[in-house]
Amino acid sequence: MHVVERISEFATRTPDAPAIIADLQAISYRAFDRRIAGLRRALMARGAHAGAIAVVWIDSIPLAWAADLALRSQGLTSLAIRSEAELSGLTSLGVVALISSADEGPREGEALGPQVARIVISQDDLDEEDGTAPTLAAAPGDHILLTSATTGRYKMIRHTPAQDLKAYEEARPAYAVLVETPNRRVLVNYFNFGLWTAAAYGSSILIWSYGQTVVIHQGPDPHRTLTLPGLAYAVATPAFVARIMAAPPGSFPRNDNLQLSVLGGPLSARLFGEVRERLTHRITTSVGSTEAGTWATTEADSLDDLRWHRLVPGRVVEVVDDEDRPLPAGQLGQVRVKREDGADRYVGDPQASAAFFRGDFFYPGDLGVLDGKGRLALYGRVTDVLNVMGDKLPAAPVEQTLEEALGVTAVCAFSEQGGDLAEDLHIVIEAAVPLEEARLRAAADAHLRGFPRAHFHFVGALPRNAMGKIERLTLRRRIIEKRLASA
Repeated sequence: MHVVERISEFATRTPDAPAIIADLQAISYRAFDRRIAGLRRALMARGAHAGAIAVVWIDSIPLAWAADLALRSQGLTSLAIRSEAELSGLTSLGVVALISSADEGPREGEALGPQVARIVISQDDLDEEDGTAPTLAAAPGDHILLTSATTGRYKMIRHTPAQDLKAYEEARPAYAVLVETPNRRVLVNYFNFGLWTAAAYGSSILIWSYGQTVVIHQGPDPHRTLTLPGLAYAVATPAFVARIMAAPPGSFPRNDNLQLSVLGGPLSARLFGEVRERLTHRITTSVGSTEAGTWATTEADSLDDLRWHRLVPGRVVEVVDDEDRPLPAGQLGQVRVKREDGADRYVGDPQASAAFFRGDFFYPGDLGVLDGKGRLALYGRVTDVLNVMGDKLPAAPVEQTLEEALGVTAVCAFSEQGGDLAEDLHIVIEAAVPLEEARLRAAADAHLRGFPRAHFHFVGALPRNAMGKIERLTLRRRIIEKRLASA
C-alpha cells in the first residue's frame, strides 16, 4: 500500500477535507497531494533515484512530510533530521541527497561530502500544478527513525512499508467507524511530534490512509489547537502537557470526548489532577520505545494507574537480574521486552545493537517491578540518561558540573518517579562525610534548575567495575531498595 496513493484518492473523493492542520491553518487533501506530486517531479528532475538514502532537513513538519512521502513514493529511503550534529553522524550510511528549504540545512560545503547532492525546495516546486508526477515505484522506500535517546544517544531504526501495511490491517476493526460513518471528521493532535519519532510517523501514515486529519502545532501557545472542533485524540509528553496547563484558565474548552495519550515519561499527580479538572477525564499512559513499539497502555483513572502500567495483552515483558534470569513479582530488575515483527538492530551501529537487542528481546534500559497481575512499575533508567518529564537528558554534564562545584571525587545522577509521581533527581556523592546543607543548596540552585526536585545521598565509595566505571545499576538498586525499605 502506497500512502501516497491513498492521499491521492482522498484528494479526488474529499478534496477540501483537511489532511493537516498546522498551527491552526488547514492544508486540504488536494493541496497536500499537489505538494507531494510537485516535490516528486522536482526530486526526479534533480537526480534522486530509487534504492538510495536521502535526508530531509526541513523545520516545517507539513513540508517535511511532503518531501518524505515524495522520496518514499520514488523508492528512496528517507531520514528526517533537525541539526548539524545529527547530519554529521550519517557518514557511514551512503546518503546521496539532502533536501532542505532555502534557509535551512548546512552552509554550502559543510557536513556534506562531495557525493551528497544538495536539493533545495523552492516555492515553485510547491505551487506547480501542471505536469504529470513520475510513476510510483513498485515498492515504496523505507524510513529511518531516530530513537528518543533513551539508550544514551540518538540511534537509528528502519521503518518499512510492511510495517505501514500491518498497522493499516490491524487498525481496520478499530477504525471501521471512521471509514463507514459518512462526513465524520476525526482530528488527531500530535502537537510538534516530527518525522523522526515513532509516535507520529507510523500513526500519521495510518490516519491519512483513512482520510482523516493530523494536527500539528510548532508555534507558540499550543493550547490553541485544543479549540478545534472534532478533536478526538491528542498525544503529548508530560513536558508538553505542562506547557498546555500553563495557559490561563479559560484558554481552551473542557472536552471529555478527547482522549489524551501521555507518553515518553511519567505524568505527575499534580498534572494528572489539572488535566482532569481543566481538559478531559479520558487519560491514557503509554510505555514503549521506537525499537519495540508499545508494550503497556493504561487508562488512568486514579493515581495508582500512573505508577502501575498495564501490559498490552500478548506482549511478553520480563524483569530480569544481572544474569538475564527472570525475577519473580515484586523484585526490582532490568526490564526486557520480547521483540515482535520489526526492528532487530540499529542501523550502522553493531555495538549498540549487540548491547540492546539480545536474542529475542529488546532491553530498553528501564528498571522495573512486575506485580504478577499484568502490571509493571518503573523505577528509572539503568543507563546514564535522566528522564525529566519525558525529556531525555545526558547525565554526564550534570555530574561533571556538580563534581567541580562541590569539589568531590565523583558524582552519579539518576532520575526516578517519586512518591507524588513527579520525577525526582537523585545525586549520589562519593564523600567520606556528608557535605554541609548550605553547599548542597547553593550547588542545586546554581546548576539544577529545571529539575523538579533533587535528593542528595552520600557514600564512602561508589561501586565500580574492574575498569573503574561506576556500576550504575548496582548503585541505583542500593538507593532504591533503601528507600523502599524505609517506606
